[in-house]
Amino acid sequence: MHKAKSRKRTPWDGASDVTETQEFLRQNYDLYYADRHRMVGDSGEAGMINSYIPTRCPYCAKEKFKRSGRTKSGVQRFMCATCG
Repeated sequence: MHKAKSRKRTPWDGASDVTETQEFLRQNYDLYYADRHRMVGDSGEAGMINSYIPTRCPYCAKEKFKRSGRTKSGVQRFMCATCG
């Protein structure tokens, strides 16, 4: 598996001679990216997502779960004890 290139980077990232146009594009792209890719923790969605506790595994339909840590944004993860 290869690692995908970051969509947040521009071809001139890290260049020492950036034009005013490139800097303008970079700043506006950063604002656009931040608006379109909000963190779940910043929007308060983590609390809503964490209020849902699964009752059945979507793959094997068993009802036995164990907690499996949290994401970076604070969303609780669950793992099926049967199929993983």
